[in-house]
Amino acid sequence: STGDTSVSVKCTPSDTQIFYYMTSVPSSQVNGKSDYDLLDEQLAALDKQGWDAIAGQLRKGASTYTASSLTMGTEYTVFAFGLQKSATGGVEALTRLFKAGVETTKPEPIVTIEYLIEDGANYIGYDGMAILTVRLTPNAAAVKYGYNFMYETFLELSEEEQILALTGDPGLFETQAIQGQVPMDWGERLVLAAVGIDATGEPGPVSKELIVVEKDNIGGGGDDGGDTGPVERGDATVEITATPSNGYHGQEIGTPMLIVEFTPSSDCVEYRFMVGMNEGTYDSVGGEDGLIAAFENESLHDQKIWESSKDFSSNGVVYTFKDTVLGQTIESFALAYDAEGRPGKVSMVTTSFPSSVDDLEQLSRPYPGSTFLSTPLSVKSKMDLLVKKPNTALLQLMRNN
Repeated sequence: STGDTSVSVKCTPSDTQIFYYMTSVPSSQVNGKSDYDLLDEQLAALDKQGWDAIAGQLRKGASTYTASSLTMGTEYTVFAFGLQKSATGGVEALTRLFKAGVETTKPEPIVTIEYLIEDGANYIGYDGMAILTVRLTPNAAAVKYGYNFMYETFLELSEEEQILALTGDPGLFETQAIQGQVPMDWGERLVLAAVGIDATGEPGPVSKELIVVEKDNIGGGGDDGGDTGPVERGDATVEITATPSNGYHGQEIGTPMLIVEFTPSSDCVEYRFMVGMNEGTYDSVGGEDGLIAAFENESLHDQKIWESSKDFSSNGVVYTFKDTVLGQTIESFALAYDAEGRPGKVSMVTTSFPSSVDDLEQLSRPYPGSTFLSTPLSVKSKMDLLVKKPNTALLQLMRNN
């Protein structure tokens, strides 16, 4: 039998009392050589080690030889031959060389493309536009993949030309699933394409989607999986505070930031939090039950929709926002978990930003109301966050997947 990186070959000798040896090498190393030459090479290598050194590798009777850590999609030759201990303590052949050819399998590296079109009116600052959310997910055979947005004429290219277009810029290679949002104009037509590359450097088939940004195409598919029943609750709690600031600690002055701090109870071993949702999100997702369902979905953690205290070294995070947050009110949520993994009560804080960043105080540690001791805040890299209005379509898509 064969696998992606392994082969198994059963050997049944006619004489069950003799010792025999089995090994495998890439077939490219044995092509053109006679069986006599191959047997002499194997015997010379084993004789050099000595019988006592190789005795643990020898077999008797029917057995199955398995080789692992092989190269995918490669032909191998498996050898078997009988041998005995020579008078000098080495080895000598008892039989001729037996061999069998096998080839490891090679699954195709494939990238799955998913996308969702939303009305920009569901976001702050994007009225009259569309918001395109895309997700690219490589399979296990794709060790990396290239991707890009292309004009529709991309579809007229041959497969080879499409692969070249997607792999010509190493800066656009990824190794893990990614998700992002792009503001688009209504009426735009574009192709999102991706191609996976396997461990040998060979490309798979090109995945491509023609995306037509029209209001008739708003929404995403998928099965929400039905009602999974109530979640068992615990008593752990975490308080959340969120303070807007003009920069932070003298850095990035002129940029709206949000300093978020958490105070967990003694029985809280982990808390999860979601920051920067628009006012009304709590009601639009179904209140506390809807938020707990979101916090229970690990795929949303992978996509950074919610984050965990386990990801940070302190009980606080500094978020950087685009200027579109100015003049808006946002909601942030936190949920505590006890040692048994039971969620407690959702904590919520509402934060209003002034219309001008100059009206924000330039905060530094420590500042009034700080719950920190000596641990510095974990400062996140600058994010282009879209502050969402109450709308559950995107969250529903993510739950479905």
